[in-house]
Amino acid sequence: MPGLPRCHGPDRGKILTDPHAEYYSLLRACFFNPPDGKLLKTLNAHSQNPPAFPNHPDITDGWRKIATFFNEHSGEEAMTALAQAHYLLFDNPLGSKMEPYASHYLEGIRQGMPLVNMRGFLIQWGLVPERELFRDFEDHAVFMLDCLVKIAELADREGQHWEEAMEQLLVEHVLPWMPVFLSDLETADEALECGGFYAGLARIGRGLLALEAQVLQQ
Repeated sequence: MPGLPRCHGPDRGKILTDPHAEYYSLLRACFFNPPDGKLLKTLNAHSQNPPAFPNHPDITDGWRKIATFFNEHSGEEAMTALAQAHYLLFDNPLGSKMEPYASHYLEGIRQGMPLVNMRGFLIQWGLVPERELFRDFEDHAVFMLDCLVKIAELADREGQHWEEAMEQLLVEHVLPWMPVFLSDLETADEALECGGFYAGLARIGRGLLALEAQVLQQ
């Protein structure tokens, strides 16, 4: 998926070559903040001619949803709709919003054992949260996506040791809950008048994690 910038907080360097990691980078960026005009322009172009790899029906459907969003919203209208959708989905203090935490999905509470276990994983692998980039609990979806990107970078440079960390992160901390969260996000966004974009991203994320699960089961 060449051309997609990495947009989580400050610019953090080169574009990833692993297509799975690029998708994780895209998801974390758009969940963290509404995408800016430059990223929207890039995504619009990609949605009209989606990457062929990785191949999964949900990824194809997700790009189709994003293309539909851009066909219905253009330019400043798209940016306004996305800002509103992001606020309603993730930030609205006066109404229902998403709870993108492993503890919420696995135990129905905040700051439960999934958070404790995720912190244990970080200690085990010597990973230190970058608090200036993201100030929230470590079982938040954005934080876990950030870890997937970081570990993908380490695996690319240092090999099998970090591939084991990636497998552990997916099996123990991501796959048990994030597909359900993404399904809920897709449903919530489709119910919004300004929705469609995040529904597409959520569908792409579900497809990507389904591919990861297939590989891990082999």
